[in-house]
Amino acid sequence: MSDVTTIEVSRTLADVTLILAAQGVPESRMNDPRSRRLAEEAQACYARQSAPVGLVADIAREEFGLLYAGEGHNAAQTPLDVIIPQSHVFTLFAVTLGEAVGDEISRLFRQNDFAGGAMLDAAASLGADLAAEEVERHCERQWRLSQRNDSGTAVMRFSPGYCGWHVSGQKKLFARLHPERIGIRLNESCLMQPLKSVSGVIVAAPHSAFHIDDTYSFCAACTTHSCRDRFAALALKPRTDGYRN
Repeated sequence: MSDVTTIEVSRTLADVTLILAAQGVPESRMNDPRSRRLAEEAQACYARQSAPVGLVADIAREEFGLLYAGEGHNAAQTPLDVIIPQSHVFTLFAVTLGEAVGDEISRLFRQNDFAGGAMLDAAASLGADLAAEEVERHCERQWRLSQRNDSGTAVMRFSPGYCGWHVSGQKKLFARLHPERIGIRLNESCLMQPLKSVSGVIVAAPHSAFHIDDTYSFCAACTTHSCRDRFAALALKPRTDGYRN
């Protein structure tokens, strides 16, 4: 499997409450009229400006192992070190929302509309994560159709820059996947442009492979520990698919 996939914008549209939460608005103030109006405007602007698209390409375990090693800067021990030997399907991926939404965020900040810019930035960050989740769902569906994955396994994505996978790993990932096909570039610091882009690998493995504690050395620097929610979500079946190929 290697293809470019259009993602429905509606599948990446974050709920107003999630946008507010991402901006640090406490639950007690979720119904504040001004805050909700800003979040609703950001949501509407995101829907107009975003053009999510994804790219996926299968890769063999041995080849991914070499790609994952990157330039030798990964943490000494990482979750993927444990998961890779137990995984049987690997797919590289990249998603982006396109240039327009990032340009609009920059424009709002230049015009000193900090509230509007920050709210749209939150909506776009959530949207990029939801786009990556859609690609994950797409891969799971394709794997099941091809009988490479079954109900006894789980699917999860990982990205350079997180969970001990050094951000310089983007270099080998880009060399193999070629995300420039969907308009993503890599700068000298290994940051992606447009900024609202996500790349990495999606793996399928037994559920037990993902029973990992967040006690690695790099976990102490993590501000969200969002992996815990993602691990817990593996039990949520069935999953739906919103793709047009």
